[in-house]
Amino acid sequence: MEGKEIRIKKFSTQDKKRVKAFLDFNHYVTEEELMLAENRRRTPKEEERRLERILKATNRKEEALLFVEDEEKIVGTVKVSLRTGARSHVAEVSSLIIRKDYRRMGLGKRLMTEVIATAKKELKRKPKILRLSVFAVNEPAIKLYTKFGFNAVASIPKQLQYKKKMVDETIMIKII
Repeated sequence: MEGKEIRIKKFSTQDKKRVKAFLDFNHYVTEEELMLAENRRRTPKEEERRLERILKATNRKEEALLFVEDEEKIVGTVKVSLRTGARSHVAEVSSLIIRKDYRRMGLGKRLMTEVIATAKKELKRKPKILRLSVFAVNEPAIKLYTKFGFNAVASIPKQLQYKKKMVDETIMIKII
């Protein structure tokens, strides 16, 4: 890893063609059994459709996917999406994931800084609240989110499944 250029990018039209790189990242996530609400292996066709959906939402400025790249390898992601209806003042932060061998390098902090700035400046509606959901047992993530001003506002018992056990979900928000 040392000496390589690690950079954060915003998902764009040219990235839509990188189905294999995003699929490799998805397969890594499912093999590592990370604490994610959606943690299933996607097919190439599913990933292609997902990236197309993200691009359309990005072009409408309703969503932004940021990813960390080390050369051509995707090593981290985070997404922010505007909510609709009665929640149109809220943006959801999701999928903050860093590959295991790239953790403890400040990439999570860099992604959070960037995704908050993106939510404030680039979405078509400026959200008043950033919201996220986290596995209650994921203490490193909760600690990171707290450093960025997120506060736990709810705990939903046995809402998520992790390694065949039901665990609590913590909802956190940040007023911006």
